[in-house]
Amino acid sequence: MDFYRKHSFSFLFLVMAAVLALVIPDQGDADRISTRKVTVVQGDTLLSLHAQTDTTLPADRWMEEVLKLNSKADTTLRAGETIVVPALPAYSDGILLAGEEK
Repeated sequence: MDFYRKHSFSFLFLVMAAVLALVIPDQGDADRISTRKVTVVQGDTLLSLHAQTDTTLPADRWMEEVLKLNSKADTTLRAGETIVVPALPAYSDGILLAGEEK
């Protein structure tokens, strides 16, 4: 019984560490794609925003990614709206984008 009293804090610490390791979401997903925020101005379209970015990501894939990152159902943009866009300077098929599985 004395052993349990002496080591109860260590045991509690190990249990808490194990629980936190299971509860904390996988942070690896956040590193899959780099992003930046863009404020939409009057006349902007997803295609025009893609043309302004320095990326090799094809326009159709880039626009799909913007829709996923912003939880948008369509491509409608409003002036003054801030959206998250992919900021990959160089793209290869080996890069996992948002929503893609390994």
